[in-house]
Amino acid sequence: MTKQKMKEVFEKAKRKIEVDGWYHPTMLSGNCNCAFTAMMPLTADLKRVSEFFIEVNNIPYDPHCFGIPAWNDAPERTKDDVLKAFDKAIEACGVEG
Repeated sequence: MTKQKMKEVFEKAKRKIEVDGWYHPTMLSGNCNCAFTAMMPLTADLKRVSEFFIEVNNIPYDPHCFGIPAWNDAPERTKDDVLKAFDKAIEACGVEG
C-alpha cells in the first residue's frame, strides 16, 4: 500500500469521526466510530494501516487488535486526541494532495 493510499484512509476515517461522531465507552450513542472502526471498512490492508498509525502515534501494540481500540478507549482519551492522531498520521504520510 502506498503512502498516498494510507493518507486517503486516514483522511476518510477522520472525516467519519467528525461527521458521524466518536465512540468512547463513556459516551455510547448512535452510529459513531472509534479510531479503529473508522478505518476498518476503508482498506483491505488494515494491518499495515494500523501499524503505521500506531508507530506514528507511539501507541502500545496489542496483537489482538493492534492496540488502537484500547488507546481510543482509555479514560483520558478525547475526540480531539483522536483527530490529532489522524492529523499526525496524515502528515507522516508525507505526500501532497
